[in-house]
This record gives sequence, C-alpha cells and structure tokens, in this order.
Amino acid sequence: MWELTPDFMDILEGKFVEFLYSLEPGDIKPEYLLPTIIDGLIKTGTAKVKLLETNNMWLGLTYKEDKQVVPDAIRKLVAKGMYKEKLL
Repeated sequence: MWELTPDFMDILEGKFVEFLYSLEPGDIKPEYLLPTIIDGLIKTGTAKVKLLETNNMWLGLTYKEDKQVVPDAIRKLVAKGMYKEKLL
C-alpha cells in the first residue's frame, strides 16, 4: 500500500506523458508501474520512502483470477471479527 502526497500526482502525470511518448506504435505490452516510477524518483533523490512493517496478510487484486479470491478472503476476515461487515 502506498501513501502519497498530493504533489506526487503532478509528478506521476508528468512521468505518464514521458511514458506515453516512449511507446512504440502498436506496442501494448509496456506498463506504467508505480513501483518503477517511485524507484526512479528515489534514485534521483527526488523522493524518499518510509517503510512501515506489518504482520497482517496482504491481498492483491491484480489479475482477473483475483476477482473472487480477494472478496472471499475479506469475508473470512469479517467472519473472524478482524473487520466490520460494513467498513464505512
């Protein structure tokens, strides 16, 4: 999970324009990855990152196959009382 400042959105937008201009015509494989952008900012001294550790389980929703796995895992956490049924 990332927590970013509002100013970061301007940087992200600018880097996205650079990313779009770097694409070859018809190339649909490249991805605009947040970790890659942040890593580049760290390497140039533009950004710092603070790591917070946790023992909690991580749930990722990245692929189509995750669509059911994540909600099922959240339901189990609700059933165990780790989360309220209605989070908001």
